[in-house]
Amino acid sequence: MEKPKLTVISELDEFREKRLALLGKSIGFVPTMGALHKGHIALFEQARKENQIVIGSVFVNPKQFGPNEDFSVYPRQIEKDTNMLGETGLCDIL
Repeated sequence: MEKPKLTVISELDEFREKRLALLGKSIGFVPTMGALHKGHIALFEQARKENQIVIGSVFVNPKQFGPNEDFSVYPRQIEKDTNMLGETGLCDIL
């Protein structure tokens, strides 16, 4: 079986357009803050087993950081994360 090609979307309007083609399909969603590791991969694997389409997100949410936690130094490695998901075939849309 061929690995799905990862589509990377960074604009909401583009996602809204893309999701119209997904109507009627089962969709698994894996929200992340990036800096993917084995635990994230396990979530993507489970979503792939249970759904026709897997959508992931990478959003470093400032609201998840307390006043003494440094939002500015949280690792942001979107290229590495994108490559990882593209190579595994576990995610269709990021």
